[in-house]
Amino acid sequence: MPRDPARPRPDLPPTPGDQRLALAGWLGVIAHFTVVLLAYGELPERIPLHFDLFGMPDRYGDKVHIWWLVGLGLLLQVGSYWAARHPHTFNYPRRITHENARRQYRNAIRMVRAVTAVTVWAFVYITSATVRVALGQQDGLGAWFTPLFLLAVFGTLAVFAYRAVRDT
Repeated sequence: MPRDPARPRPDLPPTPGDQRLALAGWLGVIAHFTVVLLAYGELPERIPLHFDLFGMPDRYGDKVHIWWLVGLGLLLQVGSYWAARHPHTFNYPRRITHENARRQYRNAIRMVRAVTAVTVWAFVYITSATVRVALGQQDGLGAWFTPLFLLAVFGTLAVFAYRAVRDT
């Protein structure tokens, strides 16, 4: 549905639930940075850079590349913060009216924050596993990682999409 430039823009201060989701994302960013900072000196020069669908490393490179995922997690968290301030720019499955704007916007803000928190914490796990694989303490991410991550992300999206469609 095309965006309507005349959409209402109600003031939506964060709820306690919104604040908890944002905090979960920021704690993930801090944990991610801490994992890399503490392990960086112990890492060999070549570490896993990519894992296949089954969680096994399939590409290696210089250890400095471990910081890319930290940067990506930070970028996602900052983007989530920005997006939460601009829910009127999102696409919605229903027409946004003055009556439903607050509910639709709150739902969308929570969806963005929840998916971001799940993704940032998945990055923390991937980076921790990368460190353990590089140090010979683990073989890969585990075969369960990909299906569990996909279930978490798409399950979260499905819940919030259902709420958005159900709202009348």
